[in-house]
Amino acid sequence: MQTAVDVPVTSAETIGYLFGHPALIEAVDYVLVHIYAYWDGVAIENAAQHTLNMYRLAQGLAPGKLVVIGETGWPSAGPTNGTAVPSIANEQRFWREFLTLAQNENIPFFAFSAFNELWKTEGGVGSYWGVYDSERVNKFDLQSVYPPLAYNTEPVAAAVPMPTATHGAMVVSGQEELFPIFVNYAAAENHFAPSGYMGDYQAITYSDCARLTDVWEETAVSIQYDPALENDQGWAGIYWQEPENNWGYYAEGYDLTAFAQLRFRARSPQAGSQVQFFAGGVYTGTYPSSIPQPIYPREADANGFVTLSADWQEFHIDLQNADLSHVIDGFGWAANDEKTPDGVLVYLDDIVFVQSPLPTVTPAPTFTPAPTPAPQPHLVYAGNTLAAGYDMGVDTGPGRLSDWATDMGGYMCLNYPGGQDWGAVFITNGSPQPSGSRPGKNLSEFSRLYVELKSMVGNQTVQVGIKDNTDPDTGAETKFTITPPTDWQGYAFQLADFATADSSSLYVMIEFVFGGAPADICFRNVMYLP
Repeated sequence: MQTAVDVPVTSAETIGYLFGHPALIEAVDYVLVHIYAYWDGVAIENAAQHTLNMYRLAQGLAPGKLVVIGETGWPSAGPTNGTAVPSIANEQRFWREFLTLAQNENIPFFAFSAFNELWKTEGGVGSYWGVYDSERVNKFDLQSVYPPLAYNTEPVAAAVPMPTATHGAMVVSGQEELFPIFVNYAAAENHFAPSGYMGDYQAITYSDCARLTDVWEETAVSIQYDPALENDQGWAGIYWQEPENNWGYYAEGYDLTAFAQLRFRARSPQAGSQVQFFAGGVYTGTYPSSIPQPIYPREADANGFVTLSADWQEFHIDLQNADLSHVIDGFGWAANDEKTPDGVLVYLDDIVFVQSPLPTVTPAPTFTPAPTPAPQPHLVYAGNTLAAGYDMGVDTGPGRLSDWATDMGGYMCLNYPGGQDWGAVFITNGSPQPSGSRPGKNLSEFSRLYVELKSMVGNQTVQVGIKDNTDPDTGAETKFTITPPTDWQGYAFQLADFATADSSSLYVMIEFVFGGAPADICFRNVMYLP
């Protein structure tokens, strides 16, 4: 088989079989091992750890080779095997605990299985391994069976906005005393997503699965900020957003009017480190947050910084006077190189909105906090409209064709017919003007041009460029050739790489240029990023 194909070849086996067949381990390209604590008769209290122990044992049998768990899981019904008892509660516990280990240990695995398969028998449990039952209904609450082994640390616009069918803020019932943002890894009651990376985002290492004790329920969020990794802007931060990557572009969010405070715990091994925590402050887009400026904890100083200790401290953000009717930015964290020049490791836990108000305190001398605003993108084309002040043109040479750009209600598709010397779609600052009278727009505070592209058929190219108000219409401007995939892909271009364009006087905000061959390429979400 290895001589017949050009992909890795393996054989799925149990750990016991691998023990007896070292020649098989030597022959495969990687090891695929099935590990079931249930079939090994292990009690649920030790099932996840047993799975990890067997995985490590398989690694020891195959030094230097990738080891993948081909199947693992727990049945929700059927007969007891030794001390292993099938039940829905035990299946839920296995997945919560195993997912925590898989996240910490970077274990690649296949979950068995998605759905109950009623045609199976297999010792009386074969029908009951699914996370969902045979009617495709989930048996228990679980946030995910997919551990994010490498959490996406792309900046705000580099992730494709998450589509949703819900419109408007979701009202959270006043009967809910607590509304959690984070209480435990993979907890179904978690809300908001830590998706809004800001500043020197590559200086951030994030995990929501930090095990600080041997108690499963005590996983925490860990955030490492290291300015040595990136320090272009001198700071970095994260917003927890609803929905994911929502910088005010979507109507979704939460109506938390029934709540009066945000409570959380934090600590740092580097006692004395100063960082910021806040709620609100995303003020861009068509649907900005109802909290226009960040609100910092009561325990913060005049500039919004709290001082962390090595022990857990509880912090409180007073929201009694805040408009909570459309909260898209439930929580935020930021650190900077001035306060933490050597970086900082922060642990967070039990981040929850609470209905009970904070006690009234005697006011100290008043001050106006200096907010650290999130860097906001400059929108050119997002949603299904051009931003105010921009216009779009379509042209070809020599045929002067202009009917090959179609508004798809959220994105534009360019069905370039080919057979021309060139074709271009361009977004201009104001309506298209002749050379010599073109208005320039100063975007020198931004560093990147971002756009999402896809090809309708694949293996087709387009050139992406920009022009300032003095660039001639000769095609000599700097352009980059892109071959988009058939799924949406985000591209971020450094403005400094467009050598012919002065970002302080831009006229063509983006252009899509084609040659003689036909092409069917779509674009969306054009914006300039800090």
